[in-house]
Amino acid sequence: PQALVTLSAGGKRTHAVELVNLTKESLELRASLVEWFRDLAGRDLVPSDKPPHGRSGRAWAALREETTTLRPLSRQRVIVTVSPPKTAAGERYLALTFDRVDVQLDASPIGRARRSARLRLWVQGTGEEKAAIAAFEANRQADGTMEFVARCRNTGDMSIQPEASFAIQREDGNSIGKVAPMTQPAIVQAGGEGIIKAYWPRVLSPGTYRGELTLRYSGNNPPIVRRIEFSVPELPAQAPTTKPGTKETPEAGK
Repeated sequence: PQALVTLSAGGKRTHAVELVNLTKESLELRASLVEWFRDLAGRDLVPSDKPPHGRSGRAWAALREETTTLRPLSRQRVIVTVSPPKTAAGERYLALTFDRVDVQLDASPIGRARRSARLRLWVQGTGEEKAAIAAFEANRQADGTMEFVARCRNTGDMSIQPEASFAIQREDGNSIGKVAPMTQPAIVQAGGEGIIKAYWPRVLSPGTYRGELTLRYSGNNPPIVRRIEFSVPELPAQAPTTKPGTKETPEAGK
């Protein structure tokens, strides 16, 4: 699960993560405050080293208890205390992960994320939504259709929810049509990036075209527009073929 924890700079707040034991056995658990980031593919990861977004919230948080016993078919809360400094602004990111004391669980970044509560720590009244298009390209597929791929970079200190649309124009500027993304990230963390993809299902005739990406990420800021030019080549001519086992015969009279 993921939760937004709203804070005051220089203040203190507790956040409760509820655990549920659906088994008929007691579970001995160990809680840890760890890093969390979302990668380009939109996967939530809990790494063992520093996250690439550089906005760790671990220094702001502390656990009331690190070990707990969940009785059979019971619920229990684990309390996290968060204390941002007076100079804090924007968002930071943190995860609370759980391990079995008696069993070795999956220690991969994906495995740890699956058994973690992910927290977005926001200092209320601060932060700025900013974004940039880090890359935008058009790729022709083997069947002649087009794939558009864009990389959105969050350059602010707040998470953003990107909404993109793609359009294709002829070289003279006349519109061919628009296409909605097939995949786009639910959120992009501050300092992080996300991939947006769209597919044009029809085969374009040979020629030069323009692709246009419109990226909306904030209700307070104007959208970002990026345009690229791409070419669709002529298909290579196929050489005539003869059926196996046949021979070309000269025309009569030759």
